[in-house]
Amino acid sequence: MLAWFQWRELLCNGRSVLIAATILLEKEFLLLLAKNLKSAKENKEDIQKIVFDSIKQSGLNPRDAFRAFYQKLTGKDFGPKAGDLILEQGIDAVISKLHSTSN
Repeated sequence: MLAWFQWRELLCNGRSVLIAATILLEKEFLLLLAKNLKSAKENKEDIQKIVFDSIKQSGLNPRDAFRAFYQKLTGKDFGPKAGDLILEQGIDAVISKLHSTSN
């Protein structure tokens, strides 16, 4: 039987692995979104659809996906509707920012 501190260590290691996996999924989502936005029309509905389709394709939890998206574009965990934000910043500028996910 493991002592309590050994269980704690296992749980911490498991959590660390989970966090690392989420970060990788977030980066993959942001790059996928950048790729998909290249075909976007300049209208909010089309952009919103691309954002939600990209989340679905990535398999990432929507809450984590939107947090990663807003962190990348605004430095905050939340913001205006994704389509509005992308149009406000410009599709090409957003694509460029999303491609800088390796940072």
